[in-house]
Amino acid sequence: MNSKEKLVNTIRKLIKKEREERIQVGIMTSENTLKIKDMEIDKSLLCFIETATVNINTKLNLVGINAMGGAGDSAHTHGWSFTDTSSYIYKLKAGDKVAVYKLDKGEFLVLGKIITI
Repeated sequence: MNSKEKLVNTIRKLIKKEREERIQVGIMTSENTLKIKDMEIDKSLLCFIETATVNINTKLNLVGINAMGGAGDSAHTHGWSFTDTSSYIYKLKAGDKVAVYKLDKGEFLVLGKIITI
C-alpha cells in the first residue's frame, strides 16, 4: 500500500469515526456554553431545543388555606395562604450533563439534559 492509499484510508477512518460520534455527551459550563471532552463550545455554535431554555411546570399543585380567627359571631378570616408543591423541569445550568448532536455546519444541537432514574 503506497502513501496515497494510506492517506485515503486514514481519511475514511476519520470520517467514519466522526459519523459514529454524532451524538455526544457534554457538560454545561453556563446556561448557554458547554464542554465536550476538552473542547469548549460557546453560544455562537450552539442551538437549543426550546424546552431546554425555559422552566416547565409538569404538575401544578397549589394548596390554599383560609386562615380563621376568633370564635362564635366574631369568627373571621385572615385571607388565603398558598403553598406551591408543583413539579418543575428547570432550564439548563452549569454542571448539567447534556446530549449533544453534531450538525453538519460545525454547529451543535443541545438535545436536553441527561438524567438517571
